[in-house]
Amino acid sequence: MKGGEKLNFREKVEPKASIHPYSVKMRRAAPYIWGGLILTLSSIPNLTSPYSKTEGIDKLAHFGEYLVFALLIFNKKQKGYIMPLILLFAVADELHQKFIPGREVEFSDLGFNFAGILCGWLILEEKMRIFKNKKGQNELSQIYDKIQGLNKRIGKLEWNMRNSRIRRTKREDLRVGVFVDVQNMFYAAKKQFEARLDYVKLLSHILKGRRLIKAVAYIIENPEIDQSGFLSLLSHHSFELRKKPLIQRSDGSQKGDFDMEIALDILSLADQLDVVVLVSGDGDFSSLVETIKVKGPRVEVYGFPQNTAIDLKEATDEFFPIGNELLFKQ
Repeated sequence: MKGGEKLNFREKVEPKASIHPYSVKMRRAAPYIWGGLILTLSSIPNLTSPYSKTEGIDKLAHFGEYLVFALLIFNKKQKGYIMPLILLFAVADELHQKFIPGREVEFSDLGFNFAGILCGWLILEEKMRIFKNKKGQNELSQIYDKIQGLNKRIGKLEWNMRNSRIRRTKREDLRVGVFVDVQNMFYAAKKQFEARLDYVKLLSHILKGRRLIKAVAYIIENPEIDQSGFLSLLSHHSFELRKKPLIQRSDGSQKGDFDMEIALDILSLADQLDVVVLVSGDGDFSSLVETIKVKGPRVEVYGFPQNTAIDLKEATDEFFPIGNELLFKQ
């Protein structure tokens, strides 16, 4: 967050598109116009058409005119009490034809009137259901975006507060914990540089005058390799050793990692540290880094650029690439 930037929790409201008053009046008048047209047609004596002899065409006309009438008159706020009114209108429309010369009451016509009204009702219900689902999804999406944005702002604020506290602390008083995933570093150095990491130089490079609280090296022991000299070097230069034997599976594969132990050690010491330094490129530690940052300490990650997971680089407060100056060439 830049200096002077304030958190603004007020949401900018986009102005709604205005509706022309004439359009509103026409929309309100349409049902009355259509109802008047229905009554006008049913009041014409001896009404015939070129299609009246076609079987069923008059029934289809009754269905269609009341379907349109229902779609025009129903709305989401009034459809509950309008239904009885439109049904009474259909009954009255059919009964009054008894008094029109050449016209007669047909209950089958009334049935098709009711069918058109019912279809109009169902179409409106389905339209409302789709609208509510879409509106609900849009609202959820907006809420999620707001929460994400708020989380980012809170994260920036927390980051500023943590770093402000660290900046106010004298460098020599900053408490540092260093946690080295030796297995990960060994294979990364070998793959990228055909070299070995100089852990003594690395520790000095990390501290740069800061106060070391604890440095832990997590080592997988291979019974076929003599690591005694390496282990002695580490223990004589402030490293505490955590060792675990390499597991040989029955299918010939091997297993050895300290992910769980590293995470537990860092979590248990986080309250005693100002800076947590993780020496690893394993992306599985990304969630751990986010958790540690919430607890308070600054998190620094040291690793080989091409062998460090992007998620881990993004999660840390600062990533420090390891270069040739910290390596033993083989």
